Amino acid sequence: MSQYLNVGKVRIKLPSNIQNLNYWNLDDVYGSSRKHSDALLTFSIGNREIAIIIETTGHPEIKDFKRIEEDLNDLKNKGYIGHGMVYIKILHHKGIRSDLLVKLARSYRIELLECRDVVDVEFILRRRRYI
Repeated sequence: MSQYLNVGKVRIKLPSNIQNLNYWNLDDVYGSSRKHSDALLTFSIGNREIAIIIETTGHPEIKDFKRIEEDLNDLKNKGYIGHGMVYIKILHHKGIRSDLLVKLARSYRIELLECRDVVDVEFILRRRRYI
């Protein structure tokens, strides 16, 4: 049976066999010092450690893709994302999916999900062959 976690307005479906689930609201990490991604989840599944960074936005722009990348690197430097962890970047948006948006997501290796969708982490992990 899958587990569900609400991250702000985002509903996340997690695999049932995860361990050591940790969640950070990145407002608590960064405060109001700058714009940042919304959440970080870390957990173990099998012999893999996974980190998932989530950004929620209305209409995606190039700055959203760059922000996720910058936050990922910063969270690695701060020790939230450990060495050797598999990481997944998710941009959860309300906008319309376009060819340009899909190309940007691919170039940044970001999962692009529309807000009407539950974020199905198990599906993403299976598609990427992590489980």
